[in-house]
Amino acid sequence: MYSLLTGTWKKAQYVYHQVMHAYHCTLYKDCLDMQLKAHYYRMARHHELKLKSSGC
Repeated sequence: MYSLLTGTWKKAQYVYHQVMHAYHCTLYKDCLDMQLKAHYYRMARHHELKLKSSGC
């Protein structure tokens, strides 16, 4: 039971980071303000690194 919950949690985290990475990439591409653009890039990079480290 524990491994089923752990696997489900990891899959949910992976999907969350996929969605947030796509969301921040879209905002980054459409943004004109340089400060916001830098913020969106950092957030997209953060979610990209989480995707790579999750190993799903």
